[in-house]
Amino acid sequence: MSSNSNDRCAKCNFGVDRVFRKAPLKACSKCKTAQYCSKECQTEHWPIHRPMCKPHDPQKTWGIQLLCKGEFKLLNTEDESARFKHIHLPNSHPVFTIGELCPVPALCGFPLLIFSPGVHLGQQPTGEWENQPAVYLRIEPKDAFAPMPWQMLDPGTCILARKDHKSLTKETIEAVWKWTAKIIDAAGYPTYDGWAPIRGLVNPATFQMFTRDYFKEQKAKGRKGFDEFWNPL
Repeated sequence: MSSNSNDRCAKCNFGVDRVFRKAPLKACSKCKTAQYCSKECQTEHWPIHRPMCKPHDPQKTWGIQLLCKGEFKLLNTEDESARFKHIHLPNSHPVFTIGELCPVPALCGFPLLIFSPGVHLGQQPTGEWENQPAVYLRIEPKDAFAPMPWQMLDPGTCILARKDHKSLTKETIEAVWKWTAKIIDAAGYPTYDGWAPIRGLVNPATFQMFTRDYFKEQKAKGRKGFDEFWNPL
């Protein structure tokens, strides 16, 4: 559950501030970082929690590895969500030192950092290093275009993390990626027949409404991890 806080069940989001909370929250016995209101919630959430079930380390942050086209193809799947993988990053990782703040998510109250070996280190090995989701995440709010280095260079497999060091999950970053795609669509790229002023759409309210609806849609499709959330992403 991407929007879970310490006073809420990681699966169903019942918490100490909900009138109908089912039971006192109990922490995962292994990592002590996720809490659950029932054994049923913990069992159902285990496939989602398992990749991040490690004891809390204040010197590390949960981020996401965003695979480039070539590495994604090696997975032999058409499921685009497989491009996102959990990664436990030391706080000294370049994403926190030379990574860029993605301006559209940032204006929406979501401080997303992105690090690209292609853009930031100039690494351009042979192979399919294109990374369309990374370019989408890096668009500018003025025109929904990414800066020229992101368009001219192949980003490669990128690293994503929150600037505030809160945990970043696959479900959350997928929703943010889809949000930037919606902004690009509003701008009318590539036909330039946009249907809305971009800057007017880039704000916390519209972002939270979109992501909440996206989570509901994915939950209705039976996708694990896309439970409804109450706190903003």
